[in-house]
Amino acid sequence: MRKKSDEKRQSIIDIATPLFLKNGYSATSISEIARLVGGSKATLYGYFPSKEDLFLEVILQSAEKMAGKSFDYLEEGLPPEETLYKFSFDMLKFITSPTMTDIARCVIAEAHKTSVGKEVYEQGIRKNWLRVSAFFEQLIKEKKMRECDPWLAAMHLKGLLEGEYKDMRLLSVKAKISDENIRTYVEKALCFFCGYYFIEQ
Repeated sequence: MRKKSDEKRQSIIDIATPLFLKNGYSATSISEIARLVGGSKATLYGYFPSKEDLFLEVILQSAEKMAGKSFDYLEEGLPPEETLYKFSFDMLKFITSPTMTDIARCVIAEAHKTSVGKEVYEQGIRKNWLRVSAFFEQLIKEKKMRECDPWLAAMHLKGLLEGEYKDMRLLSVKAKISDENIRTYVEKALCFFCGYYFIEQ
């Protein structure tokens, strides 16, 4: 019974995802989602207490599917520079992807009206970047990285990666960022980051 319940819940998320990402939160109705699911609004509310809860799950799940591999690189035991390059390349592709751009626009549009922005930050952004902070903390212990606040270092890396292209995508200045541009940008960003934080072995 639990399996069927989980499958139904996931089915609702799968149907709601393209609607929220295309139309935004306000323009997507629970009635429309229920119609496409093939049930009633009461059925949906049996799985998600509110439209906001469903929206939050859509955002978190969509982001996790795309960004999960990036953060997994941190635990593969590769040399620090190689780890950071693989992580950073995947992360910048994620940040500038059409899906992530749609997610960011949706969340920003609702952040001042609902608690979605705060929840996305706590359950998504902060939770995942704490993994980067933990990775840096281990490098500090191993004397491969200078003594510093590992969380601040993680935020410096985040800022470097988002630097030029995130706003271009959010504001539709560029429709697509090529892999070659991402590669070049990441190499320059890591040259700066590693030059400051890493200890030459």
